[in-house]
Formats: sequence, C-alpha cells, structure tokens
Amino acid sequence: MALVLILLFLSQSLWAEPANDICQWVQSRHSLCANNSKYDAKRQVVETKNGVQIPCSDGQKLTAWQRMLNMDVNSVLLDRYQVGSVQLPIRTPENPGRYRNYDLLKSTYGETESAVRKNLVNVQILGQTILFNRKNGAASALKKVSQELDQLIRTDSKVAEFVKPWMSGWSWNRTKLAEFAYSWRTVAGTPLLSTHSFGIALDLTTGKERDPVYWLWEEASRRYHKAKLQNPNVTWNQIKDNLKESDVEVYLPEKIQNLPMKVVQAFEKQGFIWGAKWNRYDSMHFEYRPEMINSTVDCRLEN
Repeated sequence: MALVLILLFLSQSLWAEPANDICQWVQSRHSLCANNSKYDAKRQVVETKNGVQIPCSDGQKLTAWQRMLNMDVNSVLLDRYQVGSVQLPIRTPENPGRYRNYDLLKSTYGETESAVRKNLVNVQILGQTILFNRKNGAASALKKVSQELDQLIRTDSKVAEFVKPWMSGWSWNRTKLAEFAYSWRTVAGTPLLSTHSFGIALDLTTGKERDPVYWLWEEASRRYHKAKLQNPNVTWNQIKDNLKESDVEVYLPEKIQNLPMKVVQAFEKQGFIWGAKWNRYDSMHFEYRPEMINSTVDCRLEN
C-alpha cells in the first residue's frame, strides 16, 4: 500500500482547532486511514460504518459522570487538551480525553474483543514487544514514539534513568510492558471500557512509584485511613474494590507521580495524550487520541 500521510498544518495552540466544526473534526480524526464513519452536516449526526447514528449534540445538560455515560460527538472535546508543560496536579474538574464516544472507538478500532484482536500488531518499544492496534495510524504512531525514545535514551540522562526498569538487567527481572498495554477490561470503578481494550493505550509503570499514579487508588487510600478508625480489620483492597467513580463528587489531588517531560513530548508529538493532565489522573497512562492533539498520521499499517 502506498504511503499515506496526512499532514495537519495547524497552529501551535493548546489543541488542534477543528477546520469547520467540532463534530466534523472528531469524525474525521476517527477516519484518518479508512471510512470508519461519515459526517452529515444537514442532520448534524455522525453515522458509523455499521449504521449507528450519533448526534453531534444531544442538547442535554448533564453532569460530568452522566455525560461520560451518555456521549454525543461534540462532548469528546468537552475539555481541551493542553500540549507541553502544565502545572500538576490538575485541581480543577477538567479531564481532557476521558470523554470517549464508544460507538466511534468501536467503529474505528474494533467492535468486539475478537475484532480488536485481529487488528493488533507487534510494536517494539523500550526493548520489549507489545500488542497495539494498527488501525487509524495508532501502531505507526507508537513506533515513532519508540524511535524518539531510543534517541533520547542515548542523549538525555533523565530519560535513560527513567526507562531502566524496562530495559536494564536480566529480561526476566524487567517490568513487562505487555502487561500494561492491550487488555480487554473496564476502567476501574466504572462500567466503561478502558482504551486498553482497543489496543490504543500503554501504561509506563513499575508498580514501585513513590508518588500516587492513579486517582482512584489515592482516593481509596484516603477513605481507608478514615475507615480504619472505625473498623481495624478493614483492608485497602476492600475499600478500593468497592469504590465507584460516581461515589466521588469532587476530587482534589495533592501530589502525583511525574515523568520526564521529554518522554511526555515524544508521545504527544504522535497524537498521544497523557493521563496526568486529568483532574482524575492516571499519570502512567498514554492513550492514542488524534482528535485531541495536533499530529501527523502514517497509515501504512492500516491493511
């Protein structure tokens, strides 16, 4: 297949500004390498290749949690993603990228677990092999991230130190990246599919971080310490496993795990968002979302 490159000459603003309207932009960025959906300007709907019709705007005024459960197209960009350095943690209720339209994701990357698996290909990153979705330029984007990280490892001591858990020592003793990539599962504390289910997300975690990496675990820790005063036998896992996102109306993070900014930038250049930039943070999490960010897309692995 001939090389297909879509170059987006956009401003270096905080996010990639839609050419016409938000609905058309979101639809087009889910159909970068194939006709996964189409935009109907007259009816203001997006129709997926399987015939699902999604309104651009449903006109409902919903809470953040209600919106995540009932997504129209425009709400994908309800919060705008900021590229580059930001003040962390995010203490305002902004979660750019956590609003996901699952009809679009399924139409783009696979409707079911078995359909997604057929779209997965091997990608080498940090000396290991993981499975990643080849559709919509995702696997190609991760390969470019890998290439830049390889260069940074040779030239930047902070990056070289950061990646040691995945690259140093005997292979059996390294943190296995494949365990933090493709996995058909829901987001903790919700009924919603994780983007790991679609093979478009990767967590860079060792499990040994000193600072909090995931908001729900930190919230569980806060509640555990309070519950322990009432019931000495309660465990953290009991609190965590029963905690639902909808139980937490307002969340104010205090401290989170940070990463070398050059690592973050390597991902962002290729259309990945970083979960540390969410109020309900996931600082180990990188997710391919080209509708959220300015990127160049390579479709060579599409078929």
